[in-house]
Amino acid sequence: MTARAYISNGIRRGEGTFFKDPNSVEDYQIIWPQLNGVGNYFQDGIDSIQASAWNVPAGLTEVKSSFNSQSATVWISGGTNGVNYELTNTVTTSMGRAFKQSITIRVKTQ
Repeated sequence: MTARAYISNGIRRGEGTFFKDPNSVEDYQIIWPQLNGVGNYFQDGIDSIQASAWNVPAGLTEVKSSFNSQSATVWISGGTNGVNYELTNTVTTSMGRAFKQSITIRVKTQ
């Protein structure tokens, strides 16, 4: 399965909304190519993700998560049909930067 990816440039946009069936386990990824719209730290090799944490709201379950130098992924199960959930990823970089980005998961029976 391919993760549903949201490419972050430090600005929240509508493309951060994804659909999920309440009975499925699905993966969601935030790709962090630019931070605060200033430079391309990760692709230039200047900085890299060293830690990642997901804030997953009640009603959803974090099955597992992972990250690499440029992205963070979370696998989610559960949810109630018709409910929108906002997940927030916080990353810390090798240069001490900390950034947050949110995505919305809209649960809908398929």
